[in-house]
Formats: sequence, C-alpha cells, structure tokens
Amino acid sequence: LPPDGSPIELHVPVPANRAMGGASEYIVRRLALVGELVTVRSVLKDVQAKCGKAGEIYAIVVQTDFTDASGDLMASEKATYLKRN
Repeated sequence: LPPDGSPIELHVPVPANRAMGGASEYIVRRLALVGELVTVRSVLKDVQAKCGKAGEIYAIVVQTDFTDASGDLMASEKATYLKRN
C-alpha cells in the first residue's frame, strides 16, 4: 500500500495524494464455499473532478466482481473513493 493506505485500484493519474472512502454498495448472490476458488476483478468505472470548499476533489468509482470457477457472479461491490490534496 502507498503511504496514504489507499488500495491499488486508486492509483489513478489525478493531481491528488490523499484518499478516503466515500460509499460502497454491495450485492451478494451467494457465499463462497470452503475451499472454493474465487476470482476477484476490479475495474475503474468513473473519475469525476469536482470543486469543493477546500479545492478540487476527485470521485473515483471502482466496480469489483467476485466470480466462481464457472464464471458465475457471486458478489459485487461498487465503491466510491475521494482523493484530494
């Protein structure tokens, strides 16, 4: 992890170095079984620059999907992170 503790998904080329969690939305279709192989894939879905009271802030949206060995979706998370200086 970088010094700010942000996950690898937040290594987005924006002129900001501090990150914090904004919101998360979860959908769970089924739980994993003991010993089951689960594939995790994260995709950058959106980056938006906004002007706040303390200057520019960036909203970064990451979609993470969890699939089983058959490729069937088990769960997903849509997370919004905020980055600023």
